[in-house]
Amino acid sequence: MSFDILFQALSLFAPILAANQGAGLARALHLPFGDIPVSVRLLGPNKTVAAFYMGPICAMAILLLYSDPYWFVEGLVLGGGAILGEQLKSALKRWLDMRPGAPWTLDRIDFAIGGAVAAKLYFAWVTWEHVFWIILVALPVHIIGNKVSYTLGLRKTPH
Repeated sequence: MSFDILFQALSLFAPILAANQGAGLARALHLPFGDIPVSVRLLGPNKTVAAFYMGPICAMAILLLYSDPYWFVEGLVLGGGAILGEQLKSALKRWLDMRPGAPWTLDRIDFAIGGAVAAKLYFAWVTWEHVFWIILVALPVHIIGNKVSYTLGLRKTPH
């Protein structure tokens, strides 16, 4: 393992993780479309329209903190990838006839898969090792984050 690759993966993971929080932030702040589902039939009731603008905005905010001159486009790529990963997983759950909110391991890494694959497609320097580390880091971060959020009353379920 190269620590350079791990550090690079973590620097990509931060905006991807921020994007994953966008829909919940929109709901909490009562932003437009924060409670409007994209499609209950196709994605379930918890995937909102606001994710499509708040995910990239949250990713852009992290990239601005990095002083990244390409923050806008890279925020669209990483944030959009994270949201698409989440949405595609929800569509798969509906296709498999799983109930909304049912715990599934893929729920913990879907955003990371989407964001990491988007990074791989966009950045010439991103390797599959970067993708691996982004997804691997997502699992414990998601588990710990959900437990803390549930304990603080910010989530309805501990998973």
